[in-house]
Formats: sequence, structure tokens, C-alpha cells
Amino acid sequence: LYEILCQSGSTSKEQEVGVFSDPNAPMRIEFSSMLKILKQQIVPVLMTHLREELNFFNSEYITKSKIGFSTHGTEKFFKTVFSDDDFVYIPRGYFGKLISFLQKNLLSFEIIDRRIELEAIELERRLKLYDYQQRAVESFANQNQGILIAPPGSGKTIMGLAIALSKKQPTLILTHRQNIFEQWVESIHNFLGIPKKAIGKYRGVTKTIKKPFTV
Repeated sequence: LYEILCQSGSTSKEQEVGVFSDPNAPMRIEFSSMLKILKQQIVPVLMTHLREELNFFNSEYITKSKIGFSTHGTEKFFKTVFSDDDFVYIPRGYFGKLISFLQKNLLSFEIIDRRIELEAIELERRLKLYDYQQRAVESFANQNQGILIAPPGSGKTIMGLAIALSKKQPTLILTHRQNIFEQWVESIHNFLGIPKKAIGKYRGVTKTIKKPFTV
């Protein structure tokens, strides 16, 4: 979805492997929708660190074990580090901690920024924010990633829309429930005046990707 939304070109695995094949070169970290590192460049100390930090014990598994229920089909760990034959993939939100670890352990690296910035999308802002909402939105002004934490009823949806507008880029909104999905569609329509037909919707059999917003 990220690649389609950004209309980014793809490079074949063979080409990528050829570019990063020098084992003596600094570790090259590709920064895109995920962080990507060539397997042969990951030293044991880093692999151990990633496994410890990015694999999480599944509480459902231990609960079933304690009460004698079958754990068949229940993963023991939530794994957020993935790999294929050539690369290891790490959540991009871990970027800051990854860099800190590499620097602390004197591991040389270089960052290949493959994030895509498209032509700016200008939308009329119709949002009226409270002071605390405005401060939260402004805290993202010079940030490329982050997490907004706020209590129920504080207007996280409105703040999210304001942040999206400030970035002036196509926005992909991920939801985990139907009612949250509908809430975002309604908010985009009501607060920004974008017709519902002009909002991309990716769910069930409906798979339309549109700019500036896809939910």
C-alpha cells in the first residue's frame, strides 16, 4: 500500500544484492516503510540485540499454558523482526534505538534514505483546535515519525488530521475496528470537506487507494 500510494518504483532483489554485496563496507541501513539491512552485514551482537528487543512474549500463550488450555495455533512470541534469504527487516519506529545501539557498540553504518516525498498537497484547513491540541500538533512540526498519546475524548482524530495536513503528503490511515474506520471517514469528510467518494477505502472487497487520504 505504501509503495502504491507513493507510486514508487521497485528494484529487483538481484540488483539490490549486487549494490550491497561488499562485506567490508559499513552496514547500510535502508530507510523506507521498514528498515532493511543485508543479512551478511548483521554481526552476532546486533542479531542478539534485535531478537531480545523486538520479540515480545504473548501473554495469551502463558495464560493458556497456566490453565491447561491447548496452545496450538497460539504464537509464543510476537515477532517484529523478519527476514528473507538476503535481508533483515526492522520496524522503522525502532530507528532511533537502532542507531544508538550501533554507536554505543562502535559499529560503522550509513543510512540510505529511500523515503519518498511527493509534490505537496495543499488543503484548506477547517480545523479549530484547542490550545492543548495545537501544542500537540506543533510538536510534530520537525518530526518524521512519532506517537501521539492522549486520553479518550481529547480529539486524537482531529489532531491526527491536523498533523497530516501539516505534512502535505498522501496519508494512509490504519484502523483495527470497523467503527474506528467509519469515524475516520466521517471526520475527513466533516472537518476537511472532502467528499466520501474521494476518500480511499481499503477493506474487505473494497480496495481503492486515493489521495490525499486512504483509510
